[in-house]
Amino acid sequence: MDNPVTPELIAGLYQGALEPARWQATLAAICDAFHADGCNLWTADLATGAAVFDNQAGRLAGHYGYDDASVASYINYYSQSDVWSARTAAMLPGDACTGSALFPPEQLLRTEWYAAWLRPLDLFHAVGGCVQRAGSETNLFSLLRARRAGDFTSQEVSSLRQLLPHMTNASRLYREMWEREQASAGALEALEALPEGVLLFGRDGRLLHATRRARQLLCDAPGLRLGAAALELEGGGSQVCALQALLRAALACGNGAGASPGGEVSLHTLAGPLHCRVTPLPAGAGGLASVAGAALFCSMPLAAPTMADSLRQRFRMTPAEALLTEALVNGRTLKEHAAQRDVSVNTVRSQLKGAVAKAGARRQSDLVRIVLTSPASAATSATPARH
Repeated sequence: MDNPVTPELIAGLYQGALEPARWQATLAAICDAFHADGCNLWTADLATGAAVFDNQAGRLAGHYGYDDASVASYINYYSQSDVWSARTAAMLPGDACTGSALFPPEQLLRTEWYAAWLRPLDLFHAVGGCVQRAGSETNLFSLLRARRAGDFTSQEVSSLRQLLPHMTNASRLYREMWEREQASAGALEALEALPEGVLLFGRDGRLLHATRRARQLLCDAPGLRLGAAALELEGGGSQVCALQALLRAALACGNGAGASPGGEVSLHTLAGPLHCRVTPLPAGAGGLASVAGAALFCSMPLAAPTMADSLRQRFRMTPAEALLTEALVNGRTLKEHAAQRDVSVNTVRSQLKGAVAKAGARRQSDLVRIVLTSPASAATSATPARH
């Protein structure tokens, strides 16, 4: 019998670790090479009897040759009666043996494990090995086939031992990739929560990520166009050119070819000045900085608080009550304010009643007097009264 462990089979293990969508094809190829009807890479917790067959918490896992319902029944019940996995506690990573070496075949026929799970799937013989161990958890790989196909040979056991170290490396590679993805996902989520916009640039200058806030702010900036994979700087304005120079210097520093600390530039937009701060991300940093070379932070200056804002904060007025009070201070009548807000006069009267009570006034004139003598009247949004 030819050795089933070919260079192509080994390469498939690593390809499956890097591209999980190809993992089923990898398992199918292993089954075919060992003339097996099914196989599975899974984790058994020898302390609790729990079994994990999917890629949870960075574990490379999967099954081939039997349906999801059979796997679910194993996880939920039959893992407790599996006479083979219960005897793998002494196996070390790289060890492999047949099911018949773990448990006598003539006794297997009298177990619930065989009668209720193996037999309906037309499975009897197995060969398996330990991929890696961590505490009470053992990562196992096993191949199964029908009774009529005969037991796995000593040569097949030896071939599986050759394959197991590669499976261990593939599992570690998958976990490393998973941990990086988790770290990046967490970092991007944190960036989205920032009040300022953030753009991350790869070490080759490509745009890696732009937060929603960044896209909102940059859509009104003349000379800038945010594409799918680039921030395009158009036009020859001095501020755009300055931003371009800052990005170039920051990327050079991130790649170890410069010492730029970054810098700031203010761009004129339709909505007002846009402050942009560029910072390099040195290659030695972890997380997103392992792939990003520079970051651009952008923000709009905070607008001065309006009188309505001050009234809401000082007197705990509702937005509608605060806007009405500001209008009264500016000389508008209830009817004029109702028309401006497109609400009924009765609605405005109800708002007035709430504003008067919250300001500690008795009537409308008291409300205006109290506001004019309070710090809330210092807000810059008040407009001169109309005569």
